[in-house]
Amino acid sequence: MGPMMKCRAPVIGVAIALAAPAAGAAEDLAFRTPSGNITCLHQSGDFSIIRCDLAEFTPSFAETPDWCDWDYGHAFSLTDLDRGLVLCVTDTVIGLEAEVLEHGESFEVEGITCTADAAGMICTNPEGHGFSLTANEQTVF
Repeated sequence: MGPMMKCRAPVIGVAIALAAPAAGAAEDLAFRTPSGNITCLHQSGDFSIIRCDLAEFTPSFAETPDWCDWDYGHAFSLTDLDRGLVLCVTDTVIGLEAEVLEHGESFEVEGITCTADAAGMICTNPEGHGFSLTANEQTVF
């Protein structure tokens, strides 16, 4: 495995991965693991979306695709209908004011469930798609 990476991108917004919520949409909801290594943000509008970022990790997606000119491998997203995605972003949600999701607790909203455990975070949608994030391994399905 490669060296531990630390995401150093500043928080400059989440416009690339998350569209602004529609007028009258539910308020953005942020939550994180007790260690603070994984922070997630939920937004809703035309569809529900969760984005989770890792602060320190050994990247499972170490090779940046040719189409990505920004940071790749620390940010993941999931909608209520699609497969989990590795994002190409210029920002991070790490550092947002977020509620702690204790080990064994789940965050459920609009068909997406994220559960924190001692190793990290797993998020799934009703279609069975999602992502699993730990400091040592990240997968999308």
